[in-house]
Amino acid sequence: MEINEAGVSRRSVRYFFTPSSYAERLFFYPTRMGHYFCDRNYQFSCNCEIAMEAGHRVNYMLFLVVGGHMDIELEGERFSASPGDLVLFDCKKPHEYRARTDELEFFWLLFNGGQSDSLYGEILSLRGGHVFPSGDPAQVRLLFERLITYGEMPGRGPEHTLSETVYALLCELLAAASGPVDDFDALIDRALRYMDGHYNGALSVEDVAAHIGLSASYFTKQFRKRTGYSPYEYISLRRIDRAKELLLAGGRTVGQIAFETGFNSEENFIRAFKKKVGVTPSAFRQYPI
Repeated sequence: MEINEAGVSRRSVRYFFTPSSYAERLFFYPTRMGHYFCDRNYQFSCNCEIAMEAGHRVNYMLFLVVGGHMDIELEGERFSASPGDLVLFDCKKPHEYRARTDELEFFWLLFNGGQSDSLYGEILSLRGGHVFPSGDPAQVRLLFERLITYGEMPGRGPEHTLSETVYALLCELLAAASGPVDDFDALIDRALRYMDGHYNGALSVEDVAAHIGLSASYFTKQFRKRTGYSPYEYISLRRIDRAKELLLAGGRTVGQIAFETGFNSEENFIRAFKKKVGVTPSAFRQYPI
């Protein structure tokens, strides 16, 4: 298929997907995707005709730059992207991008569905902006290439498989957000070991932060960035996991289990357990789920 866009090489490919109503309700899905090779004449603006279409503006865009350099303007801020960089933005917001060099090569994906809104916000929060290193360029590229392969298949690719690949790609962005292993990861490991050994007592986030020599606010931010949990949530989930074991072992009342797992009252334990598990501790003991 010839791509009639200025600056786009003939060896570039582009594919369209229109999701079924089933996919719109349940899956992540691509709406367009491609592998572009461009020269300096390539540019795209949110003010162009296709970008003004409602079907474009509801989506999110993700790039992986493979070669060359790209200049991007998002919501009034200017960025540059180099090989190995990812670019993620909301098509509802002002955006413009162009090739800064000849021989620009990049994969791109326009996607939506599932929990795209939540994942988009989480990725930007953890990554600290719209342009960031991919962490594992080979794995990210493999997932983009898998999507392109589905585009090349006769007929439509299976929507559940497309969804799995889009989701894997977004999870890769989350997983790599913590960056390479460094000295701070050793501190987080110390914090995890301390929490695992003390969650059944009156343990606070301030206690854990002090144990590894950080302020509570800075520790909370870095812990969440590297694990996906807040420290408070991690402690609460460890307590609930242990409570499940004790409930099924028998021999203890709900109140005894509450205090053995670090909750300060039976009422707080029941409330926290039901919120996370969906049933009360007594119901779980009778019908473990």
